[in-house]
Amino acid sequence: MGKYNQAGVALVVALIGLIVLTVIGITTMGDLLTQSSTVRNEQFRQRVFYAASSELNAMVGVVNNNTAAEDDQLIDALLANRVGKNSYMLDLSNTSMTNIPTVNIRDSSISATRNDLIGCSGESVGRKVLAGWIDTTARLADARPNSGIRSHQRQRFVYCWP
Repeated sequence: MGKYNQAGVALVVALIGLIVLTVIGITTMGDLLTQSSTVRNEQFRQRVFYAASSELNAMVGVVNNNTAAEDDQLIDALLANRVGKNSYMLDLSNTSMTNIPTVNIRDSSISATRNDLIGCSGESVGRKVLAGWIDTTARLADARPNSGIRSHQRQRFVYCWP
C-alpha cells in the first residue's frame, strides 16, 4: 500500500462537505422565506385591524357626537329600515367613513332594538332608547373576494333621544 492509493479520498470528503453545506444553506433560505412571509402577513393583519377599528370609531363618533339640536342622519336612516316590531337594521356596505387605499371596508352595518323601558345614564325612564351593535369588516384591497386577510370589529351602543 502506497501513498497513491488514498489520493481520491480528499476529493470525496470535499464533495460530501459541499453537499452538507448546500443542504444547510437551502434549509436556512427556506426558514428565512417563511419568516419573511409571516412578518408580512402580520403587518397586513395589523393594517386591516386598524382600518376596521377606524371605520367603527368613525361610525360610533357620528352616533355619539351630536348636540340635542342636530339631526342624526345615521340614526334617522337606521329608524327608516325597520326589520321587526322594534328592530332596525342599516346596511352600510357601500359607504365608508374612512379612506385607506390598501384596505376595503366591507359589510358595515348597524342593528338596533328600540326599548323605551330602559333609562339613559343619569336620567329617568321614558325617553326613546335604541340599543344595538355597530359592525364593520375590513379586507385587504388586493385579496381574493372569499379569502385573504380581514378583520371584523363590533361595538355596542345606546342612543337616547327625547
